This record gives sequence, structure tokens and C-alpha cells, in this order.
Amino acid sequence: MTGNRKLAATEQGMEIINRCAGSFNIVTISRIQGGLKEEIVRQALDLIQTRHLRLNSCIVGSLNSLRFVFGAIKIPLRVVPKQSIEQWQEVVLEELNQPIFSDKCLIRTVLITFPNSQLNYLLITLHHAISDGISSVQLHSEIISERLE
Repeated sequence: MTGNRKLAATEQGMEIINRCAGSFNIVTISRIQGGLKEEIVRQALDLIQTRHLRLNSCIVGSLNSLRFVFGAIKIPLRVVPKQSIEQWQEVVLEELNQPIFSDKCLIRTVLITFPNSQLNYLLITLHHAISDGISSVQLHSEIISERLE
């Protein structure tokens, strides 16, 4: 099963809002204590992407013929080193105001690190057509569990 299909009405609505308003996505944040390296997060994201069909999907088509198609790019991971613990909020505000380029991928991630600290923040931005608050929290749990195994 490839998962290619036309978007349902609510999914279409979410994509139209994404294209027009650009900020109606779900952003969740995990505060993680302990050494968290980019390579480990990358491996966890790659494993998670193989398990979840919609994390391998993108949305294509005009507004009246939107479709999920299999073949998204690798989940984007941006690493942002910050100097002060308080600066993580700046990155969150940036994420809240960025559209998801749904023709490429329906998720993106940011790892915020601090020098001389074991504290990290992991931000996940998901397209609202494929997720809700509960499933995005579950996704965080899966990524962190992968990191620990």
C-alpha cells in the first residue's frame, strides 16, 4: 500500500489554511535533560519515518484536487546552538510562523542545544492534516524512546 489518495474534506481544509495562512500547524516541544546529539536524533527520525506512512507523504495538486503522495524528503532536522537557556523561545516563535512546504514533507524538526549544558529542546512541527496534539506528543515519545534504545 502506497498511501496515495485524495485528501478528505478536513485534510483539504488544513492544507488550504497551510497554503494561505502558513501557520496553522502543530508545534510541540520536549525539554530533554541529557546528552542529545544530532546524529542520534537523525537516526531516530529516520526510523520513525519508516514506520509512519504519512511521515513519508507530501501533498500535491491544486486546491480543488489535493492528494497525499508517497515520497517525501527525509524529515528535515535543523540544529540551532544557543548561548543562553532563555533563547529557545526565539526558535519556537520562528517555528510558529513558518509554513510547512507540504509538497516536500509534512514534518520538520529543530534541535536546540546549549554549550556546557546537558539541556536540549526538541521542536517538532507537523502539518495539521496528519496530526493532532495527542499524536504529536506520542511522536515525541517514540523519538525519545528510539534515542534511548
